[in-house]
Amino acid sequence: MSDKIIKTILIVEDEFVIALDFAETIRSFGYEVIIANTGEKSVEIVTNNSNISLILMDIDLGKGIHGTEAAKQILKIRNIPIIFLTSHTEEEYVNKVKEITRYGYVIKDSGSFVLKSSIEMAFELFEAKEKLSKSEERLSFALDGANDGLWDVQMDTDELYLSRRGCEILGYNESELPDISKSWQNLVHPDDLPATESALNDYIEGRTEIFTVEQRLRTKSGEYKYVLARGRAVAFDDKGKPSRMVGTHTDISERKKVEMSLKEKKFIFQSLLDNSPIYIFFKDKDIKPIYLSKNYEQMLGMPIDEIIGKDMNELFPSDLAKSMIEDDKKILFGGKLIQVDEELNGKCYTTIKFPIQMEDSSLYLAGFTIDITERKKAEDKIKLLLKEKELLMKEVHHRIKNNMNVISNLLKMQCNLVKSPELITILNEAIGRVKSMEVLYSKLYQMDNYINVSINNYLSQLIDEIFVLFPNHNSIQMLKEIEDFQVDNKILFILGIMINELISNSMKHAFINRINGAIKIVILHSNKHVEFKFEDNGIGIDSLESSKKKGFGLNLIDMLTQQINGNLEIERQNGTKFNIQFDI
Repeated sequence: MSDKIIKTILIVEDEFVIALDFAETIRSFGYEVIIANTGEKSVEIVTNNSNISLILMDIDLGKGIHGTEAAKQILKIRNIPIIFLTSHTEEEYVNKVKEITRYGYVIKDSGSFVLKSSIEMAFELFEAKEKLSKSEERLSFALDGANDGLWDVQMDTDELYLSRRGCEILGYNESELPDISKSWQNLVHPDDLPATESALNDYIEGRTEIFTVEQRLRTKSGEYKYVLARGRAVAFDDKGKPSRMVGTHTDISERKKVEMSLKEKKFIFQSLLDNSPIYIFFKDKDIKPIYLSKNYEQMLGMPIDEIIGKDMNELFPSDLAKSMIEDDKKILFGGKLIQVDEELNGKCYTTIKFPIQMEDSSLYLAGFTIDITERKKAEDKIKLLLKEKELLMKEVHHRIKNNMNVISNLLKMQCNLVKSPELITILNEAIGRVKSMEVLYSKLYQMDNYINVSINNYLSQLIDEIFVLFPNHNSIQMLKEIEDFQVDNKILFILGIMINELISNSMKHAFINRINGAIKIVILHSNKHVEFKFEDNGIGIDSLESSKKKGFGLNLIDMLTQQINGNLEIERQNGTKFNIQFDI
């Protein structure tokens, strides 16, 4: 089980939804979160909860005390890092927090990266400040002769004397002084001896007014501790050389840890810049680069040292530089993240930029640029292939449509040559079936989407073209109520065949010995459910007990209904009604 203590962050925000959003984001960083919706509540929570490690404080908290006043009251109770969180970038809002000890000023929509970095930086700054405060206390005690270690060295014998505090720094007590006083060189880390002797020689030769050196001294445990040694000569031999020196040892171990930590972070940061496959940049408020990833050398054709500090107009073509400067100003003074696509030297890039506002209100911007040239080429190739496919599909549909038109015309010519009414009827039914496919392919040829087709656009034209094939169409009224929606062309083809069969059946049989009549076709759509109704007011059809007694047309309707997983109902009163329902 890990012993790591999870830090708790207090979010002070009067907008509940915004507070919840921040809380979720901050928890993803690995912190515990507490929310307060007023300044008064935040003061109460900090007073009663010693686990609060950092506060994200909104400046404008609505009714009650403002975030600045709440921060002042909290800092009277506890010394705790406070980051002011606001959607405002105006100078008047920044000025409100100038007199308050703060560790950041974050714009609300800066993004999770900026928020996380601001929190981590605030903790680091707070911890460093705490350590510095402790160092200042030690310095104060040292000035009083109490906390710094005092040392006294006989230069001719190298014999060392340490004060009580000097012994304590190295983990000894005064009774153990004889064991460590024989030679000061025995205490210095071997790697630090050359620097120590060089500093001593500079002082003895008069090149420095005071002997000063940072060195590692061996402690009682065998480990080494960093100290700052400072001293002067208090006695001289007959040649004028120092024979005795006294000074102080200041324990700088904590400071060194911070320095090494910062050095490590700088090394990691520089390693990122040196090896990043994407382009990384940081700019100052004058929109001049201050840090760049090394790959910019290849992009711009010059060393990084020559790029740093230059104006955009010195680095990029004028149009691109102008666009960059305009975008960067929007980021710096608008406080928002933006993404832009750019072209340079025949390559395509996409760049994400965001603002950084330090606690002293100084502004910077940073961003990432990614080479998307290959991706663009792939996208363009895909678009070209899709366009070629589209042209090919249109050509295929066009040829199929023309072939069906030829078949339809041949059937019409054959129909005009025969005399048998029964044969004419059979040929007209065949023409209708071909016509349903011909109209569908005609629509597909005209559309960009070959999968889904407008049902009203297709069926309305098909009904009209089939209807006029019958010689008695002038005495029959055709009523259509078709909602317009998209449907798969496979289902649309089946509906076309059904309508052809039903119209043919009614026109042949429903109005025998009738002067006039009516056919009504209704297609309704709701939540992927389709209801298809076909009815006429003709003489009706007899009830059939088995599918074996049904004609070809009705058998076909039955089979097609099953093919689309639909349900067919037939009513035979006051004409004939077909009700087909199915899902799409």
